Amino acid sequence: MNITNINLTKSAQIFTIKKRLTKESINAFFRKLKKEGNFLLKETKENITTANGVNAQYSIAVYKYHEEPSFLTNTDLLELKYCFILFIEIDDSLVVYKKNSESPEVKLKNYIEEYDYNKLCHFKGNDSPDYEKVSMNNMSLSNAVVRSRSYEAFRLNGIISNITTSRAIPRNFRMKVKDKIYTLTPNTCRITLKDKKTTLNDIVDWSKELIVSVNAGSKSEFISNFASPITLKEITDKGIDVSAIFIGLSDLEEDVLGSNQTKTLKFDNNIIPDKKIKQLFRVFRSCLSIKHKIWVGTKFKKHIRIALTVKSISLRSKLLDKISITDITSNEILSLTQYINSNRLLSAVFTNPNYSYWASTCFEDKKLLNNLDNFLSYLSDSYDFNGVLSEKEKGDNGKYPDNLISFPNTSLFYKIEECFDNDNSIVICDDMGDEWADHIIINKKKTSPSISFIHEKFTKKDSSGAGAFHEVVSQALKNIGRLYEPTSSFKEKYDNKWNGNYENTQIKRIKKGEKWDDIEKALQTLNQSTLTTRQIVLATPFLNKSNIKEEFDKLKAEKPKKLKPYHIQLIWLLSTLISTCQDQGVKVTILCK
Repeated sequence: MNITNINLTKSAQIFTIKKRLTKESINAFFRKLKKEGNFLLKETKENITTANGVNAQYSIAVYKYHEEPSFLTNTDLLELKYCFILFIEIDDSLVVYKKNSESPEVKLKNYIEEYDYNKLCHFKGNDSPDYEKVSMNNMSLSNAVVRSRSYEAFRLNGIISNITTSRAIPRNFRMKVKDKIYTLTPNTCRITLKDKKTTLNDIVDWSKELIVSVNAGSKSEFISNFASPITLKEITDKGIDVSAIFIGLSDLEEDVLGSNQTKTLKFDNNIIPDKKIKQLFRVFRSCLSIKHKIWVGTKFKKHIRIALTVKSISLRSKLLDKISITDITSNEILSLTQYINSNRLLSAVFTNPNYSYWASTCFEDKKLLNNLDNFLSYLSDSYDFNGVLSEKEKGDNGKYPDNLISFPNTSLFYKIEECFDNDNSIVICDDMGDEWADHIIINKKKTSPSISFIHEKFTKKDSSGAGAFHEVVSQALKNIGRLYEPTSSFKEKYDNKWNGNYENTQIKRIKKGEKWDDIEKALQTLNQSTLTTRQIVLATPFLNKSNIKEEFDKLKAEKPKKLKPYHIQLIWLLSTLISTCQDQGVKVTILCK
């Protein structure tokens, strides 16, 4: 075997060379590769000049090792895997091609660093690319939000709302430039061109083309709508602090507890019982509040802290240092702290909602201030909540009187039913048990058919905070897909729940549509009409629109520069609710004071 046998796809990672790679440093990296026997091919720092006049140096290692097949466990069966890694050095850039081999950015961190995220995202932006698919992460860490999502269309440009993109971080995307299709994963510095395999000379030419294209200073209008990269130093210099972190351990959980176990956990070299492991992962499914760089949670309090450098945020924890992760196939051992930091699993948000940290890069939502007035337009203060004293107004013993025929007129449930009850509507109380919403309203008017899921929450004190709002938004987002349920699902609801009374009372769950035939006919109108509106309505009398507007005005005026955490979360929740509803073709209205 020699270098002329190499035939590769055009899929590469691109790095900046910050310190000249020596023959010794590359050979040291090659020696640490997990392999069996001698290298099948190894060449280091070889000069090459292509027919197009591109000068470069290449280093390559081809090797093999045996591994148990991924669909087996605890067997003696092994499959032979062939691996390679190829370095192409051109000017001040390193282009890496590999298969079944580890990436070099950790073990060669003194020599290379990731390419500028912004440059990678705007790759060929001046060539009018058509974006066909994009996966994105939400800047919010709230448990009530969809943390990541994907979109695919013939051409996404202009389709996705700015509200969706301005608070989203592109994770990977597929784009078409003329007849060429590229896939980009900016956080791993990878660019792939859908093309046939080719020789080393063509790979070198393509590597040069990549470097020139990435550094061309292109600007994509589509990518510009997403959150923009910013340095951590720029954020902290403004006196803005980290307010919460999220550590993504879902992949590790699958590796440890999944059917195809590839990793084990120990604490101080002792095996951790599955029950304790599950508790550990459960803790990290929620975001962790941070104050003065320390987690202020009740569990592990003061045992977890963060450290900030000019560029990155890392985790520090003597407790998590004691938890070791062993890779079953390679026997490589890392502490949980090392695993989190080396795999860049820490995300963070700050005391100012404009900023977020993900995959070792900070982002700024530059359109947030422009969207605040848009958010306010979804808040409706036209409904009169005066006289509402409770949500459902149970008795002092926590139960309803058996003879109750309607909710008390001082309850939020009564007010909602009074508001939406008319000659064209069917009002259904779906509260308690397997509920889709507190109330479901079906408007059967043929000229404007609609279905509304109403989620209601009452608190004794008014609040512009996000605690109660978080709860009602979570319920709405969890059930948004139910707005498109087939008629058979509604029939099942009717048979099992709606045709009876509410709890132990005489309150009918359905008004003006007690018979299934009435509901079925209304659903038929809904499903057949092109004029149908599906909407989410939040009844939140604890929110005061004028107070929220006042806080938004302060943010727009940058006074104060630090918002209280609950106002930040309120903005996240509004943004996520509105964008999710827009994505689903659902109208959203928030009833407040």
